[in-house]
Amino acid sequence: MLCHPSMLTKASIKSIDVPTAWACAEHDMSFSQAFRLQAEAIFAARENKTGFVPFEFMDYAGTVHGFASRPNVAYEDIKAGYEDSLSQTVEWFRKTLTS
Repeated sequence: MLCHPSMLTKASIKSIDVPTAWACAEHDMSFSQAFRLQAEAIFAARENKTGFVPFEFMDYAGTVHGFASRPNVAYEDIKAGYEDSLSQTVEWFRKTLTS
């Protein structure tokens, strides 16, 4: 589970070999929308191939880098993004860690 990731390269994304969920901020100086789309494309390109791992990318409107770890809940969009990303995390773990 990655929430508002940073300091990633295409090579580091390609090396991920476990199920991965991404909670992405709408405005993120460390993980731009363009790079986020490239990251998702890397995972999507593996579908139906050796090396495929389950993945999901969720975008949270009105949020900025850090919203899932230190949200300013005075702003409704940020509060909603924080709560929804927490739900995403729980559901992802239920889906991928249970058999």
